[in-house]
Amino acid sequence: LLRVARAAPLRHARTTAASGPSNWTPLAAAAALLLATQTKAEEDELENVVNWSGTHACSVHVKTPETRHEAIQIVAEHASRNERIRPVGGALSPNGLAFAEDGSSLINLALLDKVLNVDVENRTVTVEAGCRVEQVLEALEPHNLTLENLASIA
Repeated sequence: LLRVARAAPLRHARTTAASGPSNWTPLAAAAALLLATQTKAEEDELENVVNWSGTHACSVHVKTPETRHEAIQIVAEHASRNERIRPVGGALSPNGLAFAEDGSSLINLALLDKVLNVDVENRTVTVEAGCRVEQVLEALEPHNLTLENLASIA
């Protein structure tokens, strides 16, 4: 549920976009769309999840924990029943690899999006699994750090 990334010295200036939806990164927009289109389902109700390009979809149980403790409980419950649960992010994958078989379960970690620690001396950053690249970059910038390798969706 946590990721640690290696940070590098910041080599260029970075502008911060306005906070309105028209200026969101594709990842943030897709995550917001995914969360906005999902309704709180009953335990047995399936939800239709579609990737951003509309090329892949699945009908699954979606769990969206708000805390690491809730995420651990969800995973433990599935493990106790010997059931698989697949993590999903912003549903940006154009190939559908992050999707699951119809009727199975996804755990959406988008709400676990905190930057937990920036270790300037060791040049590492610890974040929750749903933390977006943009959030990591914003947390690193005051320390004159950035990520060594940015995703194409950053």
